Amino acid sequence: MKICTFLSEAQRGMYENYFLSSLPPEFEICTVYHSDDHVNPPGEYYSWGTSCPAFSERTKAKTVFMKKTCEENFGEVVVFADADLQFFGPLKETLIQELGDLDMVCQEDDNWSASRKLCGGLMVCRCNERTLDLFGKMEENFRCDDQVTLNDQKDRCNHKTFPKEKIFTVGHVLGRRWDKEVHFSIPSQMLVHHASWAIGIENKIKLLEIVRGRVYNKK
Repeated sequence: MKICTFLSEAQRGMYENYFLSSLPPEFEICTVYHSDDHVNPPGEYYSWGTSCPAFSERTKAKTVFMKKTCEENFGEVVVFADADLQFFGPLKETLIQELGDLDMVCQEDDNWSASRKLCGGLMVCRCNERTLDLFGKMEENFRCDDQVTLNDQKDRCNHKTFPKEKIFTVGHVLGRRWDKEVHFSIPSQMLVHHASWAIGIENKIKLLEIVRGRVYNKK
């Protein structure tokens, strides 16, 4: 099963030190880098969509990448994963079980905003006519960023969200952006941590390090 990541050069260190270093050896890695030349500074890539045109442009390019990946792997199951993930155990079997007969399973971002409920930060996808139509319509009707656009178009295929206790983001427990807290609850069944709800690569790395330290120090 391929795990496909679309990232910038500015994210390389984070990707290598957290994502790749913890990824279980059960995936075929597919990595595509997007140029940072027009982003000043590159770390601002994680600013919110409409307030940062470069972010919006980058995430639109991500939707094109997803459509192309679906075309190239038609009939297969692939995983789309953001660069700010870290892994804490075997994942492939869980992904297959959660997908079942559906077209797509995504990380759950929050429970209160219909426009951002699904998060493409971790997504297992059956490459078929419905998901190809989804990604094509995302490209044609892009709005704000890839997450908003994914939620706009999600009903074009059969989908659900992963259990929050397995695919975790700090937004699940804080309900807002991370403000450098150290003590927040981490689910005991967590297989993946996504450093969403943190703005800027530097802050994402800090959050990844806090979660990693707490898991392995059993705090």
